[in-house]
This record gives sequence, C-alpha cells and structure tokens, in this order.
Amino acid sequence: MEKFGYNKAWKGHKFMACGYPIIGLLAILAYWVFLMLPSKGSAVRVEFKWWIPLLAIALAVWAVRGIKKFRTTIRFSVELSDDSIRIGDEGARWNDITKIDFSNAIGEDVAITLHTSDGKAMRIPAAIERLQYIKGFIESHTKDAIQTSKS
Repeated sequence: MEKFGYNKAWKGHKFMACGYPIIGLLAILAYWVFLMLPSKGSAVRVEFKWWIPLLAIALAVWAVRGIKKFRTTIRFSVELSDDSIRIGDEGARWNDITKIDFSNAIGEDVAITLHTSDGKAMRIPAAIERLQYIKGFIESHTKDAIQTSKS
C-alpha cells in the first residue's frame, strides 16, 4: 500500500496562513502591554478604540479556522493498493469505480474525481504529492471506467 499526502509546499502555505491572524493578535497584545498599561494613571491615557475588541475576536476566529484547515491538510491522504483506493476517510474497490473525471487544477481544487457505482464522488486535490503517479495508477487499475478530461 502506498500513501500520499499534500506536498510540502502546500503544507507550508497552510501553516503560514495560520500565522497571519496570530501576528495580528500578538500586535494587539503588544499594544496593550507596552502602551495601555504604562499609561494608566498618567495625564495622557492611551485607550483601545471601540473596534479593537471586534478585530481581536475576528482574528481569533480566523486563527482557529486556519488551524483547523492546517490540521485537515496534515491528516488528508490518498492510499493506493492493488485492490482499492482510499481518499481521506472514504474508500472504494477498483471495480466499483464507474467514472473518472480529470481536470487541470491547482492547490486544493479537485484534480481527479472518482465516481463509484453507489453514487459516491471521491475527490483528489491538485496539491497532493506525486499527482501524476496517482493518475497513472488510477488509469491502470480502472480500464473499464469512463474517463473524461476537463480543461
């Protein structure tokens, strides 16, 4: 059985996407620690504007969503064996696959869609490592399936 995950560049991209809102939250914290706290009791008092707490909440939500996407990216895999394929949490035997759609895609866009006889559609994103090898493996194991290509 061979197992493939997202390529390192895509994982790095998702990791960096988690950092942007965290940097914003750290900037708000630094503003509070270095400007607001020392100004308490002084003649010139520095305060947050009314929208800063809303911004902090939005950044926190953005950070949580980014971390969830990163965890999903790390956990996702495509497993190939001579009798079946497993994409994420779904699997199918090769003889159950009735149609295959290939498309030119980038990133998380769907590059390969496998349709099974029971109506499931399993999708392989373009950012998966060794995509061309996976495509060739699928083609060699699903000779009876209808293959379409989208540009």
